[in-house]
Amino acid sequence: MWYIVQPGDSLYIISQKFGVTIAQIKSANQLTDNIIYVGQRLYIPLGVQAPIVYTVKPGDTLYLIARRFDTTVDSLMALNNLTGTLLRVGQQLTIPLYTEAVVNVNTANIRSGPGTNFSILTRMTNGAKLPVIGFSNNWYRVRLFNGKEGWISGNIVTRNVYSGRRPITGVLGFYTLEEGPSLPSSFTSFANNTGQLSSTGLFMFRISANNPTTIEKFGDFTDQDVRNLVAIAHRNNVKIMPVVHNLLYRPGGTTLAKNVVKTLVSDPRNRNAFALNLVNLIERYGFDGVNIDIEDVFIEDSDNLSLLYTDIAEVLRPRGYFFSASVPSRVSDEPFNPFSDPFNYSVIGRAVMNLW
Repeated sequence: MWYIVQPGDSLYIISQKFGVTIAQIKSANQLTDNIIYVGQRLYIPLGVQAPIVYTVKPGDTLYLIARRFDTTVDSLMALNNLTGTLLRVGQQLTIPLYTEAVVNVNTANIRSGPGTNFSILTRMTNGAKLPVIGFSNNWYRVRLFNGKEGWISGNIVTRNVYSGRRPITGVLGFYTLEEGPSLPSSFTSFANNTGQLSSTGLFMFRISANNPTTIEKFGDFTDQDVRNLVAIAHRNNVKIMPVVHNLLYRPGGTTLAKNVVKTLVSDPRNRNAFALNLVNLIERYGFDGVNIDIEDVFIEDSDNLSLLYTDIAEVLRPRGYFFSASVPSRVSDEPFNPFSDPFNYSVIGRAVMNLW
C-alpha cells in the first residue's frame, strides 16, 4: 500500500507502524539513505497483507487520516460503517488498503472530471473494475488501464472496499495463439475472464533474427486481430501489452537466440533503434506498454543486456508507457547457472515497472 509521510515520521516509526523492516521500505522505494520528508509518498511492501487498525488521536479528522494512508474519506466511512464524520479520541478505524468501483451498467462513460459536463475519455463495459484513488460529490476518481486518471459516476458502479483480510494482488495473464488441437488459442479464456485480470501480455511478437533492432510477428494473425484484443482489454480496464521475446527460432534454437541478443545489445545505436521500434509497435496497435521476455543470453553480454533495459526505460518512460520484463529466476547461488546469471536483477528492476 501507499503511505504519505507525516510530521514526526521516520523510517523506524513507519516500519513499526506497518510491521515491516526499514530495509524493506528502502528497497521498495529505492532509498539510498534514511532521509524522508513530509508529504513524501512511500510504498509499504506489506507482503502477506493484514488489516491495519488506526487509533484516533487528538486533532485527527477523517480527511487527515485518509490522506495519511492514501485512501478516501468515502472508503474509510464505508469500511468502518460510519454514518457521520465525527470521530472520538481512542476510536479504532480499519484502514482501507484497496477500493474499486465495478461498472454495473452495460456501458459507462469515464470522464475527465467529476460531472457530466466533462469530456468523455473512454467507455467501460459491465463488470469492468476500476481502482479508486479519489472521491468527490458521488463521483469516483479512478485509475485507467493506461495509468491515466478519469472519473465515473457513483450511480453506475458498485463500490468494493478491502481491508486486507484477504490477499490483494494484480493478476497478469499471458495470451498465446493456437499451437495444435490440444493447445487452443487463449481467446475464449481471455474474453470470459477479463474481470479476473489486471493486465495481459500477448505472446505474439519476437526480436527478428534477420535484423535484431526490429520486431516480427510470432504466429499467424492479422493487425485487426490484435486491435480486437486491445479493444476487449481496454473496455474492461485491463492493461494490455505485447510480449517481445527471443525464443523458438527454427532453425537455430538457443544458439541463434543468444546471437540475436548479442547483436542487439552490443551497440548503443542498435539498442536505441530497438527501443524506438518498441514505441512504434505500441502506437501501431494502441498498447499500453511492453513486456520484454529475453531468456537466452551469453554470459559475456550481461552488462550490455542491462544497458538495453535501461535504454528502453529512457525511451518509454517520458512517453508514459508501461515497461515490464520477464526474466529467468535464479534458484541458487551455486553451481554457476548460465541460464539466469546474465541477468542483473538489480539493474533491470530499477529500469522496469514490474519484474516477472
